[in-house]
Amino acid sequence: MTVTEAIKEGFKATYRNWPLILIQFVVQIILWLLFIVPVLFVIFSLGFYAGLTKGEFSPELFQQGLRAHPLLIVICGLFFLLIWIGAILLGIFLRGGIGGIFRDALIKKERFTLRKFFHYGGYFFKRLFLLWLLFFLTFHILFLVLGGIFGLPIYLLIQKCQGIGMVFGVLLGILGFLLLLLALLALALVFSYSGIVIVVEDSILRRAVKKAFSFIRRNLGLVLGLFFLLILISIGVIGVFISFDLLLKIPASIPGIGAGLLIFLLPLRFLLNFVQSGAQIYLTLFSIASTMVLYLSLSKK
Repeated sequence: MTVTEAIKEGFKATYRNWPLILIQFVVQIILWLLFIVPVLFVIFSLGFYAGLTKGEFSPELFQQGLRAHPLLIVICGLFFLLIWIGAILLGIFLRGGIGGIFRDALIKKERFTLRKFFHYGGYFFKRLFLLWLLFFLTFHILFLVLGGIFGLPIYLLIQKCQGIGMVFGVLLGILGFLLLLLALLALALVFSYSGIVIVVEDSILRRAVKKAFSFIRRNLGLVLGLFFLLILISIGVIGVFISFDLLLKIPASIPGIGAGLLIFLLPLRFLLNFVQSGAQIYLTLFSIASTMVLYLSLSKK
């Protein structure tokens, strides 16, 4: 199995299970609406809307509103926190459902059904949640450890030393940053393949992490090749949409007719954002499917 073959099979699996794109899109819209509710609530409750319509809105008005309604801000903050936690839990549920559907598509050649999606989402939820929790804690511990190792020496070199000391401080900072990137890359790969092992082999968390680490070590070249190729594909697709967005902004800068063209182009920009969201969702699913294809192929050897 080569990286390009994994990409092709991942594309086929995603295409055959296109309802997953629709589910992800609907969930994205719901979460966006939930996040915007407290924002609109604050705007209307604190009287900001009246100031905006009269052109009287200013940072001072915003600060006065915050000071006058501290309890309202706390309630909205708690609402944001609950939505954030809910989004994480929902994302883990979706990951289990998506993984189960792709597993059946690649091994049993079965297609999407909503019943199986919800079944797999609940079935793998506990183990994927524990995996996410392990990743979350490891990430923060890693950040604190590397920050402590490099942070204090960098501070002392830059603040207390002159000339060559500052140079060493900058170089040490670059080294620490590169080590952090490498550690995050390794962590992300182990996290990704551990989730795949849990779903594909119905494995417990500890064994999944061990198998994922062993798999990555034995097939490091192909794993990194697929990872960076998927990143390049994502960058290319995002670059295309950014280019289109910039092209649509050019008419708005034309003196005299820019404002009229801007209103005329609003539906087109909305359509572009809609397609871009769909493309990003597809890339996410496509990446999961391609990674699973690579694991299924190489783990048999």
